[in-house]
Order: sequence, then C-alpha cells, then structure tokens
Amino acid sequence: VLLALAGAHATIALDELDKVIARLKPKAVIPMHYYSAKGVLKIEPVETFLGHCKPENVTRVKGSILELTAAMLPKTNTPHIYVLEQSK
Repeated sequence: VLLALAGAHATIALDELDKVIARLKPKAVIPMHYYSAKGVLKIEPVETFLGHCKPENVTRVKGSILELTAAMLPKTNTPHIYVLEQSK
C-alpha cells in the first residue's frame, strides 16, 4: 500500500509520482496531501491525480477509514486507487 502525495506543487510532481508508482508496483494507492477547501496550501485537487488513473481502478471510500485485506488487493500489476473522504 502506497500513501501517495497527490497535490503536486508542494509535494512531488505528478509525472514523477507516476514513475514512483510504476517502480514500486504497490497493489493499492491512497492519495493524500491534496487540495481541500479546508486547507491553506495552493495544491492540486485529487481529481488532477485521478486524471492519471483509469476510472475502473478507482474507488471512492465513503469515510476517512479504510480496512484493506489481502483478498481486496488486485491480482494484476495495476494498483487500485482508494480515495478517502477528508476528515478535517
């Protein structure tokens, strides 16, 4: 599982993040540190990161907690993206 800094500007460029994901080959990616109306940083919204992903590989979790089991992880080399609701 990779917790990915998905806000670009203040973190890692999304093209570089794509390379990191390809190299690490995580089974699941949870984007974090992206724009929120509640935040103060001028960074990208999660949708910018999701633009690099196939929609069928994205699950929006209803809540800020996710419990993953081995059975939930994809069998392919393409990671599944879990977008949690921001808690603050």
